[in-house]
Amino acid sequence: MDSVLENILRQPAVFDTLIRKHLAGDRLALRLSGLYLHRYENIVFTGMGTSFFSAYPACLYLMERGCRTVQWLDASELLHYGLASVTDRTLLIMISQSGESYEIVRMIQALQTRGISPTIVGITMTDQPTALRDRADIALSVSDCSETSLGAFQSYTGSLVLLLLLARRLADPQLDADDDSIKLHDLAQHMSTHLAFWQSLMQEESRKRPHHIYCIGRGPAFSASLTGALLAIELAKSNACALSGGQFRHGPIEAAAEPENLFVISAPTGRTHEPLLRLAAELAEAAARVILFTDAATESGLPVVRMPELDEYFSPALYVVPLQLFSYYLALSKGLQPGEAKFISKVTRSE
Repeated sequence: MDSVLENILRQPAVFDTLIRKHLAGDRLALRLSGLYLHRYENIVFTGMGTSFFSAYPACLYLMERGCRTVQWLDASELLHYGLASVTDRTLLIMISQSGESYEIVRMIQALQTRGISPTIVGITMTDQPTALRDRADIALSVSDCSETSLGAFQSYTGSLVLLLLLARRLADPQLDADDDSIKLHDLAQHMSTHLAFWQSLMQEESRKRPHHIYCIGRGPAFSASLTGALLAIELAKSNACALSGGQFRHGPIEAAAEPENLFVISAPTGRTHEPLLRLAAELAEAAARVILFTDAATESGLPVVRMPELDEYFSPALYVVPLQLFSYYLALSKGLQPGEAKFISKVTRSE
């Protein structure tokens, strides 16, 4: 087993690690004591790649609970266009698997040069000293060990869940840690139970070699779609993009006219699963190639992959795994070695 597949299959363990590191003894609540939303002018989530994508559900969670000043902007754009919005009264949540990504390091330097001191929460893969952990007022880690292969697997799912735990405590400091522990135990159990099935399914699907891959989602699940598209490009060197289900109807739906395209739709039960199910039905009726991941009841005849019932916000941590496996097996079907790259390294140190 190569290191990429090993990192994918070991993801259930990351939830147990999060429970031990952050929920046992309600450690996360203790670390966050004193972080009250009313003290901040704005909350900014930033990062790059899958680290950035992992913050989207947490951002939506806070917005849905009435936080009016939440921003989600990738670090390369924030660095050059958004630093004026960061003040001493900003809660800046920075996510970087390595803690050494170019944009994160430059942003820390730029803020220091300007004499601006936001409260920084840094999310990294491990507790190893890094530029981000050294500057962060509160440094949180996902795991005890790094991922060595190209691509983000445990770091994405772990960061996504850790950021949700953070958002939930910001919104409700009195939240019971036992409730979150149960959610994470369920995630680990569901993932372990379904891994073998997802492997078999996505290995078979990958052999069909789509011309273009459209990863479609809405709400928190869009985070998984963004990550799935990136991995298809990164691991399998394939044409792929992620689109929200709403945006997809505003032009890109014309891609259904090409029979070699693949439409992967993630639709966990929630605020927007019904329009996604209607979209999947329309695509299937147009003879487009569709894979629909959902736990919701659907019309007969739809190509459905049944998923476990989950809290909508935590669902991307599960829905992303079949997409990871698809990219892995698609790379193999093209004669590529997943994890090998010509132009990038594990840590991006230039712009």
